[in-house]
Amino acid sequence: MCGLFAILELSLSEDDGGVGENSMISERRLAYASLIPGILLSAALSRKDEYFAANFFFFLLPQLAVIAGVCLIRPRPGIVAGCALVLFAYLGIYAAWLFSRPHPESMAWLGYVFSVPGALVGAISYGLWSVRRQAPSISRTVAYSAAAVLAGLAVFQGALCSTLMYCRL
Repeated sequence: MCGLFAILELSLSEDDGGVGENSMISERRLAYASLIPGILLSAALSRKDEYFAANFFFFLLPQLAVIAGVCLIRPRPGIVAGCALVLFAYLGIYAAWLFSRPHPESMAWLGYVFSVPGALVGAISYGLWSVRRQAPSISRTVAYSAAAVLAGLAVFQGALCSTLMYCRL
């Protein structure tokens, strides 16, 4: 976990792209705070027995891998925040869908794991696209990043549901 925060600190310590220092600090805080819901949800979904750590990391590591991958391009902190918030919501919605089924199958979690790289594609696409643009406000950066991550997830989940998995609401 400390390694992720070190990566975040390095990638978020770049110049502010024309944004004021105070807003940059609050944007950094938002990026750090946006990681907390995903961590808490991963802990809540994990069974409270001897397999807690394995389940916890199964839910959390895909999110952290995407965020670490996004940090490699040194994006604005708002992009990391949007990515983390969408990954949190996606995990919650996927778990709610799976647990609402009469007979939830454990192999269905592979659909979650295999669709998460779409989030990385979406976040990196927006991060690279936004480098050459005028820096929008923090809220717009988070919203645009969230939309790009959601689009990537939707494309990958759609491809999975139409080829490898049988997905039924």
